[in-house]
Amino acid sequence: MIRKLFYNSLIFNNNTRINTIIKITLNKLFYNGKFAQANKIFSTVLLLILDTTKINPLYFYLKALWFIFPDIKFYSRYQENIKFFKSINISFLYSLKIAITWLILSIVEYKDIQTYSEKLATEIVNINHGNGICCKKKLKYYEFILENKEFCILSE
Repeated sequence: MIRKLFYNSLIFNNNTRINTIIKITLNKLFYNGKFAQANKIFSTVLLLILDTTKINPLYFYLKALWFIFPDIKFYSRYQENIKFFKSINISFLYSLKIAITWLILSIVEYKDIQTYSEKLATEIVNINHGNGICCKKKLKYYEFILENKEFCILSE
């Protein structure tokens, strides 16, 4: 259901939802009180995506977020010194924040590229081709959930 909402925002170009996504991205890029720097990084990323793909860069960015968008959250809790696992459905906004955080944290692993903007643009292009670091992170996340599925059922 969450994926349908996100896909509908891509098709119908809901400006308020796109503005929310851009604000969340800028807040995640925001570092040491330099909001203008975050804005410059994001605009450079969009320009680099436009140069490499010749596709609307904002659409390309939203499509990349859709690929790494988690549907459920998996967390653990302790009860009488026993660790229980539980999975819950999460809201659109919260899963969007998780996807953007995964995207920004994954660019640390690009050692050969110099600038932050180029790393982020490369990761977004790689995600759309299906071989980005975030895609692997999402697969590990879902494998962990499937391995511990019986614990999720027991804790409910």
